[in-house]
Amino acid sequence: MIYEFKKWWGYHSIQFLILFIFLCPLVVSLIFINGAESYELERGEVETRTGIDALRNTNYREKSKEEYLSIEKIRKPLLYLKENWGDEDTYKTMEAKFPEYYHILYEAYESPINGKEHNIKNAKAENFYEEVNARRKERMGIEQSRELEIDDLSWLDKVEERIQDPFVIGETTSWVVLIKSLYLSLTCLIFLLLLIGNFIFALDREQNMEEILYVKGGKGQHVKRKKINTYLLISTLALIYDSLVCIFIIKIIGGKLPNVSIQVIPQFLISPYMMRSWTMLIYYLLMALMGVGSILIMNSIISNGLRNSVISALISISVLCICLYLKNKTYTGIGLQQLVLILPSSSIDILRILSIVSFVDLFGLKVSLFGLAIVINMGIAVVGYFSYFKVNCSNLYS
Repeated sequence: MIYEFKKWWGYHSIQFLILFIFLCPLVVSLIFINGAESYELERGEVETRTGIDALRNTNYREKSKEEYLSIEKIRKPLLYLKENWGDEDTYKTMEAKFPEYYHILYEAYESPINGKEHNIKNAKAENFYEEVNARRKERMGIEQSRELEIDDLSWLDKVEERIQDPFVIGETTSWVVLIKSLYLSLTCLIFLLLLIGNFIFALDREQNMEEILYVKGGKGQHVKRKKINTYLLISTLALIYDSLVCIFIIKIIGGKLPNVSIQVIPQFLISPYMMRSWTMLIYYLLMALMGVGSILIMNSIISNGLRNSVISALISISVLCICLYLKNKTYTGIGLQQLVLILPSSSIDILRILSIVSFVDLFGLKVSLFGLAIVINMGIAVVGYFSYFKVNCSNLYS
């Protein structure tokens, strides 16, 4: 593997791409940290803080110890929200007064998903978790694009039994910055690794070296195995480096990243999965590793089959761009959206999959998109890896 890496390092294009891999998480993290905002009451007026000051200010105001979102703690911020609902600056004031509760209450009591008018005046703290469950049913109906049936409601009942309330609350601004940083930096990482892969796997064919490298007796397959294993190892180390840099930068500037329930992170209040934020991060990175590995293995097969690295790069990047484009489109249809979300191209957006409430009816079983995505990514990675060697052998002895 060391020999393979030294051979690749001799090309200036590889050196530049690896340099970009080192710089990408640094730049991306600083961009999102600089865009962070928080609000604080100063002499009765709301003051806006941005960048590092915003992150440190939020961390300073919010408690570091583990707390639970009990009904008693909801009463005061909910009363303030009801009294000031509709005011232009209510959201900013809510964050300044109640930094741990403001976005949770807004997600629970803002206008419902179906757009109907919500009567916030009738909201009660005692009904908070019932309201969350009702919104989960509402979201599922929209995601399934049909009226909920008995099986659907039964599946949701099991979800509600798994989700233990009250939720664990804490500072989430750091988590929002980290989520955004990881998503963009990992997206850039995939494109950079695709370019590296297209270069190294098409290089031998461009230089007409197959006859020399892929000789009889299995040596050619051994050379191929070293190349793909070295490529996957470098990609894994790059992903780990990318993730650790994003986490360390946030921690260094004062971010806490407490181990809260994922439901208290913005946009995840009605998530059907009961897990803490650090557990979610582990799932996220493992899913990203499987997805990125699947993409790179398929890219290696394409690059190995073509003599031109430019053409193979255009094909691989075009397919990835189409999948990423369709993932964020609502007019593609429910079935196509679910299909795109479980493909390897969506692995770096696993947080979106965790916020999906609907399931897939697979051979009579109710399977969540999250579980199905894990199986699909693992399957593509394993099948693609062994198919890569099979294709090589057929080329070798043809």
